[in-house]
Amino acid sequence: MFQETSLIQGLGAVLKKIDYSQIANSNIYYQKALNSGEMVLPKFFRDVDRKKISKAIKRKSLARLKPGEKHALLLNEMLLSKDGIARDMLLANAARLTRAYIKDTELQLIIAKTLIRNHMYEDAMRALYRCVHQEPKKTEPWCLMSLIASLANDHGTAIHHARTALQLGAHFYHILPRVFVFAQLAMGVPSVAGPYDTRGLVDDFKTSPDALQKIPKVYYIEAPQKLKKQPIIFFACDPAYFEKFGKNLLLSLREITSSFTVHIHFIGLDQENVKWLQTFKDEFDLSLVISYEDCSDTEVLSSNCYLASCRFLHAAVFLKRFNRPYLMLDADSLLNRGDLLKDFTANRKRPVLHYSEHAAIWDTISAPFTFFPANKIAFDFLERCSNYLAHMFFTEEKYFWYIDQLALFGAFLLDSEQIELCPAQHASDIHCGDEAMFWTLSNDKDVSKFNTRVKKLQQDYADLILSQPDMVA
Repeated sequence: MFQETSLIQGLGAVLKKIDYSQIANSNIYYQKALNSGEMVLPKFFRDVDRKKISKAIKRKSLARLKPGEKHALLLNEMLLSKDGIARDMLLANAARLTRAYIKDTELQLIIAKTLIRNHMYEDAMRALYRCVHQEPKKTEPWCLMSLIASLANDHGTAIHHARTALQLGAHFYHILPRVFVFAQLAMGVPSVAGPYDTRGLVDDFKTSPDALQKIPKVYYIEAPQKLKKQPIIFFACDPAYFEKFGKNLLLSLREITSSFTVHIHFIGLDQENVKWLQTFKDEFDLSLVISYEDCSDTEVLSSNCYLASCRFLHAAVFLKRFNRPYLMLDADSLLNRGDLLKDFTANRKRPVLHYSEHAAIWDTISAPFTFFPANKIAFDFLERCSNYLAHMFFTEEKYFWYIDQLALFGAFLLDSEQIELCPAQHASDIHCGDEAMFWTLSNDKDVSKFNTRVKKLQQDYADLILSQPDMVA
């Protein structure tokens, strides 16, 4: 039987701590990834005469095959094990191949990916640890180990391996964005990852002058000289999203507008929205900042990815201009507990990110609720996010849904000691919990409680308008 190295033997306790049953095979992205892509085959497999092997199988004369040909046959059996074969048989084949090619890390990667496809995650982790023992600077095994651990909700192990991969120069792509990560898990297609090599950009927050010049200019319609002492509450949206969600968020904020300034940033401008806001501001003596950018020039600026990300592209500029802490929200949010919000924002000196403890690693840090004090720690963090996003949108023009979360998580990994995490159920909760400061919408969750609150806010506002004839709706 193959004798594992002392390194692998010493990792037994770590491997056993991970509860691999947590990995949900029903995840749609995971299933797609398991059935797509190609593996990079090792040299000994590519060099064999496959016709000769086929003839030997038909004639039942396998004993005449050379050792390399027999090994290719074993590997072929493993690669064809899509529907699952006996664990003992897979491991026996893997052990024989490992003995024959003990220093072949590409072979170990294929073994690991085959075991992953057969849901043998602990065995796959052992094969991946053999890879990094043989070749410690090889990034793909670290990425895969991070991903397996994250799917099993062992975020401590996942973050450790992700950081190792980043330090070795791995692409964020390997570890974070959803569909791309699952594809990398199952098959690994490093050539696709090229455009997403962003570690240097986030690490020292530098990007090309051309990309920075392409960041849209921000214009201000309302920018009062005197702001409230409390943090500025910010959300960004296009005119259609403002009509559908932004107005409701503003209605929910009425109870705290005596203490907080509200900043609304439009991607594209509709004068009817501006008129409504100016009336609303006068009605409730609201301290209001209105800014906008023109998104008509390029396909990039009109994409949903840009609409979701632009707040972090401009946030450092807003922070510097107004010199106030910023609480940035999704536009499809509602204030639930103003009392908790006031307690939360009091004397907070470090950036705070929205944290989902039981999410996969690329979803632990998300964008519905982020807080940035007006200090250098927050400014540097937002500069990293801005430069990464500028590079991706305007230099590579490679962007995807969740790229805003990728920017936040990348900057967090590189400066995590300076950042606080606020659990989702207390910050902005998709389950509309009673102890959350805000509620936010999620397409795959029950929205009845959210919608009931919206109807009440709209009815209360309508009743207020009717009760005061001099107010203009």
